[in-house]
Amino acid sequence: MASPVGGQFLFDIPGGTSKINLGLTATGATAPFPGSVQGAFNIEVFTSVSGGTLPGLATNWNAGAIATDTVAGDAAPNLVNGFLTGRQLQLFTGDYRVTDSVTGNTLQRPAQITAGSGNQTLVGAAGDTLVGGSGNSQLLDGSKGQQRIVQGSGSSFTVFGGIGDTIVAGSGSTTASGGQIVGVLGSMSIALNASGNYTVSSGAGDTITGVGSAANAVISGAKGDLINLAGDTGNNTIIGATGGDTIIAGAGASTIVGAAGDSIVGGNGGTAQIVAGSSVTVVAGQAGTETISSTGSDTITALAGNASVAISGGGKDNIDLTGNTGSATITGGTNSTITAGSGSETIIGATGDTITGGSAGTRQIVAGAGSMSIVIGSGGADVITSGGGDTVSALAGNAGVSMTAGAKDVINLTGNTGSVGITAGNASKITLGGGAANVDLNKGGASLTLGATGSANVAGSTLAGGGDTIISSGASTFNYNTGASSGDLINLTGSTGNATVNAFGPTASPFAAVNDTIFASNGADTIFGGGGDRIGTGNATSVGGTHLWDHSSTVVGSSVLFGTNDSVAGSSKAQVTVTNFQSATDGIFYQNESAPTTASIVAASKATLVGGQASTVITLPDGTTMTLVGVAAVTASMFKA
Repeated sequence: MASPVGGQFLFDIPGGTSKINLGLTATGATAPFPGSVQGAFNIEVFTSVSGGTLPGLATNWNAGAIATDTVAGDAAPNLVNGFLTGRQLQLFTGDYRVTDSVTGNTLQRPAQITAGSGNQTLVGAAGDTLVGGSGNSQLLDGSKGQQRIVQGSGSSFTVFGGIGDTIVAGSGSTTASGGQIVGVLGSMSIALNASGNYTVSSGAGDTITGVGSAANAVISGAKGDLINLAGDTGNNTIIGATGGDTIIAGAGASTIVGAAGDSIVGGNGGTAQIVAGSSVTVVAGQAGTETISSTGSDTITALAGNASVAISGGGKDNIDLTGNTGSATITGGTNSTITAGSGSETIIGATGDTITGGSAGTRQIVAGAGSMSIVIGSGGADVITSGGGDTVSALAGNAGVSMTAGAKDVINLTGNTGSVGITAGNASKITLGGGAANVDLNKGGASLTLGATGSANVAGSTLAGGGDTIISSGASTFNYNTGASSGDLINLTGSTGNATVNAFGPTASPFAAVNDTIFASNGADTIFGGGGDRIGTGNATSVGGTHLWDHSSTVVGSSVLFGTNDSVAGSSKAQVTVTNFQSATDGIFYQNESAPTTASIVAASKATLVGGQASTVITLPDGTTMTLVGVAAVTASMFKA
């Protein structure tokens, strides 16, 4: 007789006192051999199944099994040293345990043990295949490792895995109401069943998948696991372990708790609640709804997609939703870096955060804590509320910007060509980009630099004494209306853009003295002066332009000065027309005034008619020509330094 091959199976009842009696029955035999034993637990073992139909048990036999391919050349199973031998063992009735006792003899492996309808325990040896059955409370023990385990369909089962085990889903719509998979030593491959409820406790380095599964699972990871539930539609809870788990959510409802060093990827649909411990990498999924909570120092990015994302930062996070077009709410933690996506987003910053807008979409950026760095994105529209002390810059692009600035903000929109609306804070410092801008300097004390191109409509401060400084040296057009403030400096020296400046303010006292200083551009200016204003050409290397300046204040006794700020003789080509010049109170100025120079200007003045009014044309030392409409003659007393 040839040496036995396959498993060497030991039968027992865990915790029981009954003796096990095995009876071997050849296929078609009318009675087992040997017979049943009274008081024992009798298991009838068949050699094969004819026509695929399970045979019936003989009288007085408690359970049944089928064993095949036991001894090479034999037609029936054999008992060798008290063990049943065979390559294939199929159980079909009875509650008992089968243990493959083979250890290390490669000639005797592998064997396959298939559970039946009883509450059975299968203990495999290395290389075996264990297949669950339909019985309740079955246990498949592959803890010796290097085994293939097929999950059963009973109402509850337990799988113990070992090193190198492969645990696969049962065939068909297998359901287990309380399945438990325990990874003893790790390095296993585990696939979830198609449906049911699971608890999985993995070992280090396990791979857990759920493709095609609708099962609900609670998975506790171990160091270095890959938990990939892509293609899974069940509701899952996943707890990562410190040391670098990779967790990919499914399309159902997921709760994922990451530990330090873990990498978490959201799903393609469904909902996910992700709690990221410190030093975790989280990637928002392609679709669905995801809530991400950080405890700090995490990296959070996004796949290309339209997932709806809500993120609560923990501090020192790096949050970058580039590629996501879905809606997002981001609450930053202190000293975090936040980059917006291209959907509809609300970003609430914390002190020390750096926030960068996206290339499209809309963003509501709330920087109420102040002391943040905000970068306007390359496209879309940003609405920003500052808490003060923020630094705002812009990427090259055409993003629309609406901003309520805080005190002492520094705002530089160079590179942005989109439309802009800014309500300045007290002592804000603002540099515009190249688009159309509306700026309200209502808090006073602001510094505003116009862009190289574009246009700016500016409202002055509403605070008495809150003078602003406005500078332009580019081609931006400029429209200005003063508020109730005084002491504005508007310096358009070198600018080639056209400007309209209303600098006379309210007409009633106590606003008679506006006291603005205005340097005209080299374009075409219209400037309406008020009491105490000083209006003159610029002082750049090249001075020119065509200007209309008017004494517009109706307050009796108000005085406006008109002249030039250019000190280079003969360098100016500016042509100025002054209307409503009040000879009794207004004045003319030029640089480095002296009595002889003034006398020569008066002597060289020329009479002219403008609209039928007797007027005078004078030429100032720098070459600027000034026509005083309605002034029949100039006198030296009109020149006031």
